[in-house]
Amino acid sequence: MENVTEKTVLLDTFDSDFQADIVRGLLENNGIPSVTSGKSMSVILPLFASTDGGVRLFVKDSDLERAKEIVREHKENNKLNSEEVSNNYTSPKTIIGACLFLIALVLACYDIYQNSDGVNNPFGTIFAISFVIAIIGIVTLVNGLNEKK
Repeated sequence: MENVTEKTVLLDTFDSDFQADIVRGLLENNGIPSVTSGKSMSVILPLFASTDGGVRLFVKDSDLERAKEIVREHKENNKLNSEEVSNNYTSPKTIIGACLFLIALVLACYDIYQNSDGVNNPFGTIFAISFVIAIIGIVTLVNGLNEKK
């Protein structure tokens, strides 16, 4: 921001840094500098990003009305709304897929630990079942992330 003494105001709050970066790039292409706050949580733990207030986008007070107008026009022209740009980290399919994958990982580790004596095949039936659960989990997770809202 060029004038650090000028007050910054909140333009909008987003569920992800991806959404905030789209709007920030749009504003900067139109000559409006902006800053974000709260990105670290959404990058590290995207499932919980909205619980910490999300990613906040600030502009100079003098640019606020122009920034709102640019964002409004862009939304109208491109049908850009929070549902279309929103990530699907919290969709039921994504959460179920992630849980299935974690369950499969725990089962696989348990099976390897139980059969680690080296006498028998180190990969038993539980490991095979966990592999199938992992594949189902990954497919469900990817479907959830690609799902249109």
